[in-house]
Amino acid sequence: MNKVSSIIKSIEGCSLHPIFRASNMLTLSFGDTIEISDRRGTKKLGVYGLHIQCFWRIKKEGLVFISHRDFYLPNSKISEEEFENLDWDTKGLNRFDELALDFNSLKLNVLSIEINITGDLLLIFSNNFSLEVMINTSYKDIEFWRFIERTSNNESKHLVFTGIGFKYSPEEWI
Repeated sequence: MNKVSSIIKSIEGCSLHPIFRASNMLTLSFGDTIEISDRRGTKKLGVYGLHIQCFWRIKKEGLVFISHRDFYLPNSKISEEEFENLDWDTKGLNRFDELALDFNSLKLNVLSIEINITGDLLLIFSNNFSLEVMINTSYKDIEFWRFIERTSNNESKHLVFTGIGFKYSPEEWI
């Protein structure tokens, strides 16, 4: 666990880039900006990334500001009845997409990050914001979150937390 802690603590002191989602996966990036090219083109991301596929919530002064459940709720311009006939995954229709616009206007830095024995994460940001990531199933064959360290030549290292513990790629990262 000490090696894992030292890897994820790399983001302490880093700036948080705008959050976004890939379907129902929360995607965050931190630190210096680099260009990454893939099959969809070139994009700018932080050197570090965190992809979350389990229960999470961002809090402001102890109150929930935005959470994983907001993926499946309508934005303020759509009634729940209308939303039932729409695809929650369509960009801009759900509550997450709406709240993320407000959140992304903030300039936040990572003050600290903690991990516990079950793989839960707690990130403390500036301006009294925090992110809690909680493992929410006993199912073993599932990815809960992934920490990524990117390089400018499109290579990356991945630390993946699953129901059976940590996986590293490349393995020599450990």
